[in-house]
Amino acid sequence: MKFYLSSFGLGTKSSELLELTEHSIKGNKRVAYISNALDYFEDLKERKRIEACDIADLEQLGFEVEILDLREYFKKPLELKERINSYDVFWVSGGNVFILRQAMYLSGFDTILNELYITNADVIVLEYAS
Repeated sequence: MKFYLSSFGLGTKSSELLELTEHSIKGNKRVAYISNALDYFEDLKERKRIEACDIADLEQLGFEVEILDLREYFKKPLELKERINSYDVFWVSGGNVFILRQAMYLSGFDTILNELYITNADVIVLEYAS
């Protein structure tokens, strides 16, 4: 498992990010975009703006971005595991880490990610703090 961490947006090393993803097992450019750390937002316009900026940045690098809302998989970890098998890259938006952690727990994403880490699957996890 590989990690690319940035404190803001794509950061200044997007070329290194592209290098990480070039040699993935599935060889695709599909990114699961997880923005559940923004679930606390009351201003939905602002949330959509942040998501749109993140997605546009990833698409500009050539990624095919799909939103993965962990709330849709609460108490459905097998369904989530089946869906995420098609992704090589997970982009986790910044925001409230406590809310993100709860969504990861309730969906089983935390356990699935840990399994991928243990099996050393060639998965890339991207994260930035907003």
